[in-house]
Amino acid sequence: MAGLPLRRLSGGGDRVAADDDLGIERLRAAGAVIVGTNTMMGTGAVALGQYNWDREARNPWDPARVPGWSSSGGAASAAARLVPVAIGSDGGGSTRLPASYSGVVGVHPTRGSVPYVDYFHPGHMLTVTIGPLAREVRDAALVAQAMAGPDGRDFVSVQAEPGDYLAGLDAGVAGLRLAWTDDFGYAGMYALEESPRVIAAIREAAQGFVWIPDEIPRFREMWKSKS
Repeated sequence: MAGLPLRRLSGGGDRVAADDDLGIERLRAAGAVIVGTNTMMGTGAVALGQYNWDREARNPWDPARVPGWSSSGGAASAAARLVPVAIGSDGGGSTRLPASYSGVVGVHPTRGSVPYVDYFHPGHMLTVTIGPLAREVRDAALVAQAMAGPDGRDFVSVQAEPGDYLAGLDAGVAGLRLAWTDDFGYAGMYALEESPRVIAAIREAAQGFVWIPDEIPRFREMWKSKS
């Protein structure tokens, strides 16, 4: 956000942003009132990997717990109704994980659908995207719609105009083909003591979206044998 500090725990220190992010620029043009910047997990720490309970964002549902990692301040502020929508960045779950910890909607859009450019550190974000954190899916869709679309300053952005993100919100999931994997065949190496319980809970929720035919258990066993 132009004029506000951009604080970095490592790799360059603090600086004042000279320009709005492209998504913020578009939100302003759509009439949004930009309040300010928020914290990422670690910006209140004295060293990487440390958590400072006095300076970091906490989970609004239970201040004794964290609101997730990375875009944690945005998720916490949306959950606490400090703002209707916050903006986060996501490469490996940095928006989606704080959203799930904090009970809000976190959008990791298709790469390039929301244009991005960093004049200070030029380069490509191959997997990272910018998207909203909101309490309501409709709010998230509205903000994503305002931010999306091609921009000549990001020459690898998606060149097609975005579709209507609001159009299908009430259609449900009937007819969609969904897939589930516990660990993508490799993530088990990172499992912790709590991982099996968390995976089981999320698997049950995911499978609750659709009716599962009788033959699905057979496909599950086939998948396990190949994993």
